[in-house]
Amino acid sequence: MVDAALLQALADRLAGLPKNGHLASDFPEPLATLWAALDSDPTTAPSSVFTTWAGVDQARMDLAADILKMSPGAPPPPDPWKVYTLKDAYQPRAPLFYIVADLLVTPSLNMVYGAPGVMKSMLVADLLVCVAGGVAWLPPLNPKERTSRATTSVPVLWLDFDNGKRRTDERFDALGQARHLPDTSPLYYVSMPSPWLDASDATAIADLKARITRLGVKLVVIDNLGTITGNAEENTSDMVQVMANLRGIAEATGCAVIVLHHQRKGNGTNSRAGESVRGHSSIEASLDLALLVEREEHSDNITVKSTKTRDVDVYPFGAFFRYAHKIGSKELATAQFLGVVVDDTTSQSAVKSEIIAALTARHPLSQKELTANVKKVMPDVGLNRIRSTADSLVSLGTLVRCTGSQSTLLYDLPSP
Repeated sequence: MVDAALLQALADRLAGLPKNGHLASDFPEPLATLWAALDSDPTTAPSSVFTTWAGVDQARMDLAADILKMSPGAPPPPDPWKVYTLKDAYQPRAPLFYIVADLLVTPSLNMVYGAPGVMKSMLVADLLVCVAGGVAWLPPLNPKERTSRATTSVPVLWLDFDNGKRRTDERFDALGQARHLPDTSPLYYVSMPSPWLDASDATAIADLKARITRLGVKLVVIDNLGTITGNAEENTSDMVQVMANLRGIAEATGCAVIVLHHQRKGNGTNSRAGESVRGHSSIEASLDLALLVEREEHSDNITVKSTKTRDVDVYPFGAFFRYAHKIGSKELATAQFLGVVVDDTTSQSAVKSEIIAALTARHPLSQKELTANVKKVMPDVGLNRIRSTADSLVSLGTLVRCTGSQSTLLYDLPSP
């Protein structure tokens, strides 16, 4: 899209008005060529130069039509971009609004992904039902454990482009019955709609924004990304626009958007966890939160861990799928997930805890001894991360650092 102010300058020039200091270099091609042509032969009527420049090239003809829409001598159009300053940044802001405590904030663009069959769709549907009912998500399987996440009741919308209406009906029936939700709960869903959602198309995105606004929805789930990309190739930069459009939905409507997606097939390399998001790197880069769901085959237990977060750290958590069938059938009667505590072996909090545990067991420890002890318990955590975490604990006063014999760097707990 060409800056309207430059189109206005061309309209003025073609009408014989002053150039107002513009140079050909101010304009993108092919408009720069037109401005240069007007400069090169001031004796020729501007309209003649304009007609020759446009010719029969469709792109130039479209630009010519845009120029002719401008009124010569009119004031430059206002900049549609809103530019802010530090004065704006310093203004008080409302606190972050979490739909699910310390997990989902509005507005935001989020992803839940995993291999086929890990129950990611069912897990997120369970979350959706809890939010619609304003009931805690993941109440503990073991009453002695603390796994529940409080929710704020808001209208929710599920967009099914994967499972079909019969299965979607059954799932929400069973999940709602397990939570004893009335049928007046603000849960909406569509299944295999026509027209289909093409997230690369501006008109389709505008229509979805209007639906969300009309329903007052604050949490939207799309199942799944691979089915709504239109002609965009998932492994190319085409996904930049798709993800930008999904981000636009969240920002324009003030809602949290969760997109379900698949995990990249393992290649045997020791890559960063977030790189397992299937498709172009722009997919992960666009997200506020990415949750990877993992499940052992045929198990009713799943593990969820964050592979990217921009807000509050999300530590690994687990869930157990409890369900019952309707008598004499395999159709679900009730279904829900219960919270399970899982070992945290990768988060920053876990690294800090293990460093302190190592020093509590024996202190002081040299840097080499400390990193080796933590590495035994947390083999997937890098040495540099252990060292930098220990140094951060020193800066906070949680640990002390000193020099031992032969200038050996030692870490210790503070004196009581």
